[in-house]
Amino acid sequence: MSGCSASFMVDKEVLERNFQALQKKVHPDKYMSKSEQEQKIAMSRSAATSAAYQVMKVVIALECWPFFFFNRIRCC
Repeated sequence: MSGCSASFMVDKEVLERNFQALQKKVHPDKYMSKSEQEQKIAMSRSAATSAAYQVMKVVIALECWPFFFFNRIRCC
């Protein structure tokens, strides 16, 4: 893909706040009185949220993700 350019800015504080807010919504403890199916969904969503957050922390630490973007990535 010639001419393809991608960049983004990641604010670590905003990432942390958004992660914490999302975890509050999907944390399995909030679903203890719900059905087994809802508990499983909450556990899955919480795990996915945590996994995505860990990936973003790695992206920030490396300041690049070359196999995903074709050109330059800027992180702050």
